[in-house]
Amino acid sequence: MIVTLSAPDSNDPHRKQASYTERKIADDFFKRGAEAMKRQDWDYVCQMIRTAVDLVPEVLLYRGVLRRVTEKRYRHNGTGAAMASMKLRPTKASIKKCGLQSDWKSIAKLCEDGLAINPWDQALHSDLGNALRLMGYEEVAVWCFHRAGELE
Repeated sequence: MIVTLSAPDSNDPHRKQASYTERKIADDFFKRGAEAMKRQDWDYVCQMIRTAVDLVPEVLLYRGVLRRVTEKRYRHNGTGAAMASMKLRPTKASIKKCGLQSDWKSIAKLCEDGLAINPWDQALHSDLGNALRLMGYEEVAVWCFHRAGELE
């Protein structure tokens, strides 16, 4: 878990609000994912919704649906992909390295990559919440911390 005492900087270049065009594109990706849910093509659904999350990180709906779909992808097994802990080692090492460099945007991306492998990983939810908080996305950060608490 990454711990820091610095407050989020309101002038942080990572804290940009999505433009109208980015929101429209993200909404289109989300709709494509929602349509693919009917076919139960979970890999494609995850890919479409993840793209929406990457484009518009402040929208909690996209992130919540992504997590539920990823859990469904792994049939709610509680552990994610086979050998998830081994697959996550390089990701978690990269998260620590980025934490030392205060690269919150990369941490958020790495955490989402890891949560695609194991959506029940408490440490990844906590690290994601901390990175999003430091980027200024308070509402989504609180949700991530709540999810981490549920997984204890």
